[in-house]
Amino acid sequence: MFQAAINLAKQVIMAGQPEFSDGTIGTQYRRVDALPQVLTDRHQFAGHNACSLNMADMQQAHDQQVQELERRILDLERASRSGAKEHKELRDDLRRVTDQIASHMAAHSRGRTDIASTAHIEQETLASEISRLVQQRLQSLARKCVKRTEFATEYPQREQAPRLLGAICAILLPPGQPDLYQLRALLNIPEEGSLYEEASAVYEEAIRLRRAADSSPMECVWETDCRPGSLVDLERQEVWSGCHERRTVRFLIAPGYSVDAQPFLLQQVFAGA
Repeated sequence: MFQAAINLAKQVIMAGQPEFSDGTIGTQYRRVDALPQVLTDRHQFAGHNACSLNMADMQQAHDQQVQELERRILDLERASRSGAKEHKELRDDLRRVTDQIASHMAAHSRGRTDIASTAHIEQETLASEISRLVQQRLQSLARKCVKRTEFATEYPQREQAPRLLGAICAILLPPGQPDLYQLRALLNIPEEGSLYEEASAVYEEAIRLRRAADSSPMECVWETDCRPGSLVDLERQEVWSGCHERRTVRFLIAPGYSVDAQPFLLQQVFAGA
């Protein structure tokens, strides 16, 4: 009787336990091994979200860096255009001041025999402009274009820019005849852009200076005679910056300029061993 009561109680307790998908019942049969799998899935999902957030942050930082670089490039381009404009204005102002000084000196010297004549002063001004054209504008153009052309690649590094400058002078100054197409071909310059504008400007300047020399009432001569391998003649030649004066002439960079057999501008030569 007592045993039958115990068996009935067990049946009632077991009937109140939940039944699982595998058919087992009771708390002692619950599949606790499924819990780590659920937690693992949750951890993987959280890690994926964190990785996505990190990638988004990195992309945002990269985009900000690109925008900052683009802004700096635009600022540099604006500064470059502004600098070029200011340089042109200063060059024009310098030319006007030089012309004014020459005019004042000419007016002051008119009729006097103890100082240079007006024509000599004009030739000194012209020689100064030729020197400035070679030393500044043509040299700057040669340095910008030395890597664009194969002209000077066969020469040592220190000779490449001066060699190219000499070739430019040979086109724009005597004994050559100014030719913009030939100059562009030498420097590998397209038909538009800043380099084309710069080449056109120096081409026009060379023509102006040559016409001024030709129209002078005095006997103006371009000194183009240069013998490579000869000793440097310091009375008629000036050694290019960085070269040794006592060495021999390697090549002519720019011609000299004399008036009535008096040198107003010395030849620019490159000297070497």
